Parts: sequence; C-alpha cells; structure tokens
Amino acid sequence: MPLAAADAAARANAIIVAHPHFRASQRADDFRPTRPMLSVRQLRYALAVWREGTFVKAAEKVHISQPAISEQVSQLEATIGFELFRRTGHGVEVTDLGRTFLLEAEEVYLGMLRLNETANQLRGAQGGLFSIGLSSGVTPFLVPKIIEALKDLSPKLRLAISTATTRQIYKSLLEDNLEVGFTVETNPRVLPGDLVSERVASDEMTLIVPRGHRFTRRKSVKLKELENEPLIMNELSVGYSEIVMSMFSDLGLQANIAAICDNFTTIVAMVRSGAGVSLIPQRSAGIEATSEDLSIIPVQPNRLIHVTMVRRVQKMSPNEELYAGAIRDHLLAADLITA
Repeated sequence: MPLAAADAAARANAIIVAHPHFRASQRADDFRPTRPMLSVRQLRYALAVWREGTFVKAAEKVHISQPAISEQVSQLEATIGFELFRRTGHGVEVTDLGRTFLLEAEEVYLGMLRLNETANQLRGAQGGLFSIGLSSGVTPFLVPKIIEALKDLSPKLRLAISTATTRQIYKSLLEDNLEVGFTVETNPRVLPGDLVSERVASDEMTLIVPRGHRFTRRKSVKLKELENEPLIMNELSVGYSEIVMSMFSDLGLQANIAAICDNFTTIVAMVRSGAGVSLIPQRSAGIEATSEDLSIIPVQPNRLIHVTMVRRVQKMSPNEELYAGAIRDHLLAADLITA
C-alpha cells in the first residue's frame, strides 16, 4: 500500500480507536460499535457545509436537497455526541469542537479518496474524471500542449475538455464541475476569492479580416484605423475582449462593436462571412484562421496578454493534483511567457 494511503488508514484507525464507546483492548479491525459508525458521505456533507457557510449552498455543491443535507449532518452530530455548527440567521458558524473535528475529518476524507484511487490502480481501472475548461480564444494552441503533458501519466484519468467564457469557467470551478481552467488574465478583482491563478503563457493580439477587405494586403494596421470597422467581440468586460476594449480606450478611441460571440470558432466564422473584423490572440489565429478566406495582420500599437491556469484554493485528490501539476509544469517548461 502506498505510504499516503497507509497513513490515511492509520488516521482512520486512530480516530475509531479513540472513540469512547470502544474498549481500549480492541483492535481497529475487531470493532463492535455500540452506536452507528461514522459515514464517509456524512463527512463529505459536513465538510461542504463548513466550506460554503450555509446548508443551502452546501446542498447545491453536493447536488442534494437542503433538507437531506441538514438531516445527514444532524445524524452525524448525533453519532459523535456534539454539535458541529451553530445555526444563525445568516447561515452557520462552526463550533470549537466542530472545528477540531472537521480539520481531522478533512484529512480522513482525503485519505479515503486516496484509498479509492489506490484500489482503482490495483485493479487496473481508470482513476476518474479530470475536467478542464478553456476560454475559446486560447483553446487551439493550448489543447495540444495539454494532451502532450498528460500522455505518459499513470493512472489514466478520463479527460473532459470544454470551452466556455471566462465567467462560466470561474462559476464551474467554484461549483466543483472543473478541476482547472485556462483563461486570459483579467483584473484581479474579477477573480473570485476561492480561486487562484498563475501565468502559463503570453500572447499578442492580432487582426483577422475577410478576403477582399481593404486591409488584406497590409503588413500592419494602426488601431486608429479600426475605429469605424465593425468589430466582432468575445464576452465584454472580462477575458481578451477586456484587453481589446482597453486598447481602444487608452488611445481615446471608441470600438464599433457589431456582434458579441461566446466562442472563438463563431468569431472566426463571422469574420470569414464578412460580418466584420476581429482582434484575437495571435497563437490561436495562426492555427484556426489560416485559410484563403482570411488574412492575419499585426496591429499597432499591440498589447501583450497573459494566459492563466486557474484552480480552486482547496486541495484536490492526489490524482487530480498529479494531472494539474503535470499540465502546469509542461506549460512553464515550454517557455511561453513573455515578460
């Protein structure tokens, strides 16, 4: 048994042996409890209430009803013989005894996840699901590097890769529906407090125009020349569109926004059809926008953007941490960051 799994099992034994309703002479594997054993499910629910601060938010997090999670936590409190939480008008407050218990419970719960992963590895099964969310503008150049980073890892986790807006990625991370996300770096005030981000790549914005456009044969275009051009944008106020808007406003210019799209593919398709022009990340433009129907043109003055890897502050399972770390290390080793 791996050291981490053995340590988790020892912790669980230590907690159970210390329970006042077991004789001191009993071994952990000879228990005959006089009251119900602690439930891993109940520990998970109690930990969710502790993290979220209310039963309603905790219920949403673990996808059960509020009465059901309240009942499970009440049963846990009855089993251990003391209250974990004080109910208040604004949610819950953890008791002193509850805090001590939950700190230990979190270690035990993570230990059980490690044991489950060990069992999966021993029987040769896949170790679960690893979900990644990407802003569509950075997807074309990041996905190949992510796959390369994970190709030799063991155990194998099933990958779920989706594209979404920056705000949707933040929301999915907070709801525990993604393990990591990749977005264009935004104002720090936009990043929720329960998430952390780290730069893993840099890029520049570039202009794409449809075939036959007046800029097609230009070697570069000044941003001022785009003031009256119909501009196809991604989500406003966050992500790389936030950068585009600041590029115009810093020069005292007003962007002429013709359409707002929620994904990179649609932006490229609209430009190709002649609906307007767009400023997009250069690395992705070089992959997705290479065709006779489009021209890619540098814009002056340009603006450097940074791509960040975003995740929850809370620690993930060991296999998830392994995958997240492998992606991070591979991207940083690729030296994609420009000062």
